[in-house]
Amino acid sequence: MIKLMMIIYLIFCSTVFAISPKTITLNQTVTPSIVTSSSIKTATLNKTIKLNSDIYIYVDGMVCSFCAQGITKSLKKHKSIKKVAVNMTSNLIEVDLKLFRTISDKEITNIIDDSGYSVNSIKRR
Repeated sequence: MIKLMMIIYLIFCSTVFAISPKTITLNQTVTPSIVTSSSIKTATLNKTIKLNSDIYIYVDGMVCSFCAQGITKSLKKHKSIKKVAVNMTSNLIEVDLKLFRTISDKEITNIIDDSGYSVNSIKRR
């Protein structure tokens, strides 16, 4: 319950106050509420929760707005991708992921390659 309240609070703060925490680690000691034995042990939960990730993809071969539109359309088909922004002058694609979602560099490279372009580099923030 405490973890859920913490996550809701963080989502609220990031929305209202434009705070964008990238990773939160929750350390919480848990003791069972119903005593069934005299040898109850206390467990510690260590969870790392990703709230949001920004990915920067440098692509070779984008020369026009139709190129950018095709790559954008291909990337947005992936279930984890929320937003795609293309900067034609620097051949940069910025990808924002949906909450609690991930995508591997290999998946990104496959999507770009299948669109007919090549990935120069992928950087994560």
